[in-house]
Amino acid sequence: MSAGAELRLPEPARGLWLRTRDAIRTSLDEIGISEYAIGGGTILAARWKHHRASDDIDLALPPSARLDRLDDRRTCGFRKRMERLGGNPERHGIVYRIAFGEQGIDLWAHRVEPPGRERRERVEGDEETTLSTEQVLWGKLSRGLDGLPRDVYDVARAAELDPEALEVAANAHARRTTEQIALHWFATERTIERQARGRLRGIPAGEQEQLGTLGSRASERLLYALYDELVIERSGNRLRMTTRTAAGTRRTRTIDRDEVPAAWGRLGLLGQRETRAPMEDVAAYAEAACRRGGPPELIYREVKGRADAWRTATGSRNLLPASSDTQDCRPGDIEF
Repeated sequence: MSAGAELRLPEPARGLWLRTRDAIRTSLDEIGISEYAIGGGTILAARWKHHRASDDIDLALPPSARLDRLDDRRTCGFRKRMERLGGNPERHGIVYRIAFGEQGIDLWAHRVEPPGRERRERVEGDEETTLSTEQVLWGKLSRGLDGLPRDVYDVARAAELDPEALEVAANAHARRTTEQIALHWFATERTIERQARGRLRGIPAGEQEQLGTLGSRASERLLYALYDELVIERSGNRLRMTTRTAAGTRRTRTIDRDEVPAAWGRLGLLGQRETRAPMEDVAAYAEAACRRGGPPELIYREVKGRADAWRTATGSRNLLPASSDTQDCRPGDIEF
C-alpha cells in the first residue's frame, strides 16, 4: 500500500465529508468495520487538482461487511446520527446511500479491482486509505453501458493526467467489454453532450467548449489504452513485463521474485478470462521459475487480447507460438 501526499477534496464533497466523517467512522466501528477506502471521482479530483467539481463521497467497504447492521438501532446509532446531520439513509443491497439533498454518501460492500493498489494518504488532515486511480477507473468502467457523463469525462481526462492508470483499468476488464463501452460512448455522443452540459461543473473553459466531442474522445482514448501486445519474460530471478498499447505506448516493468504472483493482480492481468490463458497458473509458474533461475524464457505472450503462448507447471494447456500450428502440447514441447 503506497503512501501519497496531502489531498484536499473538491467542493461541495469536501464540506459533506468534513461534516459527516466522525459519525461515519463511529457507526462503522459499532458494527465491527475498521476498514474503508475513499474512492470515486472525488478522489480523482483531489489528485488531479480539481479537474471538476464533485458532489458525493464513495466509501469502499470489505465484501463481507454487513450493511444491514447499520439499521439495528439497538447496537448502532448510524441512522440517528445521519438524520441529525440532515441525511436520509437508505439501503440498496450492497450499497447504502445517505442522501443529503442533491449530494450523497455511498457505502459499498464489494471486492475492489485490481487488488492491492490501495494507498495511504492524508485527506483533509487525517490519514486515510484511498482507492488508487486504477481502482477508481476500473469501477467507473464496471458501470458499463450505464456509465454517467462524469465517468466518460474522467476516462477522457485520465488519458492525459494518468495514462498508465487508464491502461491498467482498461485491460483489467474483458477486452470485448471495454470495446463495447467505447462503441457505446461513440454512438451516444449527442446524449452524452446534452447530459454533460447539465451535470458537469467546475471543468476548465477549454473542456467546456469540447463537450460536443466528449463521447468520441473518451471512446478513442479508451480503445487506445488497450494492449495490442503483452509479453512476460523471465531473466534470472526477475520478470520483465512489456506492454504496447493500441496507441503505440510501450512500457516495461521489472518485477522482483518476491513480488510475483501479486503483480498479476495489481496490474489487472487476472481479467479477460475468456481470451487469456489460465493466468493464476501462469503466475504460479512464473514465481517458481524466478526462484529456480536458469536461462531466459518466455512466460506469456498476448496479441490484441488473445494469448498465443504461455507456460504453466503442467504444460497440458500450453500453446505453441503463433508462428506454429496452435495445439495442446506436453511440457518441453515449446521452444522460444
